[in-house]
Formats: sequence, structure tokens, C-alpha cells
Amino acid sequence: MMTSLLWVAVLACMTLGFLATIVPILPGIPLLWVAFLLYHFGINSTALSTSFWIAAAFVTVAIFAADFAANSLFVRRFGGSKAAVWAAIAGTLVGPLLLGPLGLLVGPFLLALAAELVRGRNLREALTVGLATLLGFLGGAVAKGILKLVIIAWFWIDVLW
Repeated sequence: MMTSLLWVAVLACMTLGFLATIVPILPGIPLLWVAFLLYHFGINSTALSTSFWIAAAFVTVAIFAADFAANSLFVRRFGGSKAAVWAAIAGTLVGPLLLGPLGLLVGPFLLALAAELVRGRNLREALTVGLATLLGFLGGAVAKGILKLVIIAWFWIDVLW
């Protein structure tokens, strides 16, 4: 019975951890780590290889880097300011709270746009930066999703073989 509950918790944490790729309110990486640790300490302490743990640590760092780099790179590439980068990050957090799932895309775009307008940019330049923010978010989400799928697949390979 206890093992079944642990499996449910592992699967729930893993699912929510992956969903955090598109719902940044969820703590994706910590949830994946909870899933891995629950499995290791509660179900089977020998199944996950040393190389899995090293890869999980690497993927953790890579996901955090992808998160910040994607937005920064796109915003900077299209002439955005540091204020636009920070506004986009704030929009990623606040947007979903105010607008639900749509806020995930609209929040960063609108706040980056507003930041550039406040800095004196014309509407065309500010819109370009806003769209770059949107592309950066989507690029980061794709990169995070791929990295999460890799480490989740590795987990299952170690567990099942």
C-alpha cells in the first residue's frame, strides 16, 4: 500500500514538474527532484545510476540557464533594454495570475512593451521587443521541455531496465 502511494506521488510530481514548462508558477525542477528522491529513498535506492544523478544535476543547471538566457538573448538581440528583460520576467510571473493561461504569453509581452515605451522607444521598436520577449519565452519553454523529457526518460530507463 505504501509503495503504491509513493508511486502516485512520484508520478504526480513528475507530471507537475513537466507541466511547469508551460506553467511557470509551478516549481518544475524541484518537483522533478522530489519525484526522483521519493523513488530513491522510498521505493528503490539502487535503481538510479550515478550517471543519472550527475545528469539530473547537469539538467537542473541547464534548465535554469535556458530559462534566463532565452529571454535575455531574444530581447537583447532585438534591441531591448535590461528593463524590458526584467519586465518580461515579471510578466511571466504576474500574467498568469491576472489573465490565467493566456497571461503566460500576454504578460511578458505587455510588460516588456510597456518598459520600452516608458524608456522613450517608439511603438514600433517597443512592439519588436515585446515580440522578441514572446519568442524568447517560447524558445526557453521548448529547451526546458526537451531537457525535462531527457531526464524523465533517463529516469524510466534506469527504473525499468
